[in-house]
Amino acid sequence: MRKRTLGAAAAVVGLGLSGPVHPGPDTMTRTVHVWPQRVRPNETFRVASGRCAGDGAEAYSPAFRTRVALTPDRARETLAGTASVNGRAAPGTYPVRIVCRTGGRARGEVTVRP
Repeated sequence: MRKRTLGAAAAVVGLGLSGPVHPGPDTMTRTVHVWPQRVRPNETFRVASGRCAGDGAEAYSPAFRTRVALTPDRARETLAGTASVNGRAAPGTYPVRIVCRTGGRARGEVTVRP
């Protein structure tokens, strides 16, 4: 019985940390927040993750112009950065991968629209 209680408490704590970290439309897929989730080529958008502990992380995607440095956003207890969509990105859904400096990883996706 004790294991079950601890497991339920951990699940509740985990749910509290994985909720939206900002107002407005977003998506969270496997611990990566992207907003807005649907973007056009050359647009900028925010990428964040509460998965990483520590001072930073980098986000990568075939849709990005360059890799994105994620820095601490202490007010929201997450790491966040601004990404730009490659001007040549074709419409579609692209993976977003985050590599934490502490060794953790997270993944999600962003949709490029025409």
